[in-house]
Amino acid sequence: MNLKDQIADIFLELVRKKSIDKITVKDIVEKCGITRQPFYYHFSDIFNLIEWIMQRECQRIIAGISKDATMEESAKKLLESVYEKQELITRLANTKELETVQQIIINTARTFLKKIADPQKMSNMSGAELDMTLDFYSFGIEGFIMGLHRRKYTDMERASSHLIKLITGGVRLDSD
Repeated sequence: MNLKDQIADIFLELVRKKSIDKITVKDIVEKCGITRQPFYYHFSDIFNLIEWIMQRECQRIIAGISKDATMEESAKKLLESVYEKQELITRLANTKELETVQQIIINTARTFLKKIADPQKMSNMSGAELDMTLDFYSFGIEGFIMGLHRRKYTDMERASSHLIKLITGGVRLDSD
C-alpha cells in the first residue's frame, strides 16, 4: 500500500470514531507515524483528502461493475457499493463538503451510465444531446442515491430494479 492510500485509510478509520469536523491533520499524521510534510505532499488539506477518497472509492465501484452484467445487475452493484459507504457519505453530507460529495456521485453516475448504455443509441445523439441526457440521468441518480441514504433504504434488489425502470422509461408519471 502506498502512503497516499495509507493516509486515506487512516482518515477513514478516524471517521468511524469521531466527527469529520473534529479530525485534524495532526491526528492523521500521528496515527500514520509520519510528519506533516508527507501529508501535504499528497494533499493540500483535509477536504482535498476527502475529495480524493471519494473519487478513489467511486473508481473502485465503477471498476467492480462488469461490462457483461445486465443493467439490473450493474445498478444493483452500484447501489450496494454506495450503500456500503453510507456512513462516510452521511458524515460528509453533514459537513461543508456536501457539494463535493454530490458532484463526485454525479460524475460516478455519468461514468456508470456510459458503461451500461447502448452504444448504438448514444451514437445517434449529437454531443449536446448526449451531454444533456447524461446530465439529466446523472443528477437523477445522485438524488436517488442520496434519498436512499436519508431513508436508510436497504432493499437494493428492489431499488436497482426501480432505478433501471426509471432510466429506461418503464415508470411514467403521466396518465397514459
